[in-house]
Amino acid sequence: MRVADDLVGDIVERLRQGGRFDDTLLVVTSDHGEELLERGQIGHGHSLHEEQLHVPLIMHVPGVAAGRRADAVSLADLAPTLLELCGIDARPGVADGRSLADLLRHDTPLAPLPLLARGNRRDLVQRALRGERLKLIVKDLDDGGIEQTLYDLRADPGELTNALTDRPGEAARIQSTLFELARDLKTRGT
Repeated sequence: MRVADDLVGDIVERLRQGGRFDDTLLVVTSDHGEELLERGQIGHGHSLHEEQLHVPLIMHVPGVAAGRRADAVSLADLAPTLLELCGIDARPGVADGRSLADLLRHDTPLAPLPLLARGNRRDLVQRALRGERLKLIVKDLDDGGIEQTLYDLRADPGELTNALTDRPGEAARIQSTLFELARDLKTRGT
């Protein structure tokens, strides 16, 4: 991580020295987080828990004051945001997600949307749907069954306690939405 920080610092410094920083749109992010023994493993791709899904999204946008937001957004929101910030109309169906440009320019509140995550590793298909408070993770099992875990992210931010037995109705509702979103993505070929 230190190497990445130093490299980004070098880029910013060169842009400043060349007088280009103030008119440069700069984005720093990652495609995944890392598990560091939270669940007994190191690396990524094992699960769809927050330590692997939560990534930085740092943006320098010309004309926009620096600030910090805690809104949950998706990396799918990045393409429509960058297109809008650059004044380019996105063709329908080209970019999933929503533009965050108004949030950046005018500090407009974001309507909370469920966030979908998918992962495939060694024939293990996983899907997760995260709302403001609850998150459902569904894993396909080798025997054709599924394993589900439901987490209350406010009460259990470390995702240590499966709340599925306490909230079966909410889990069923979230599962229905999750499978509907996954089916929609599959029919679009993404």
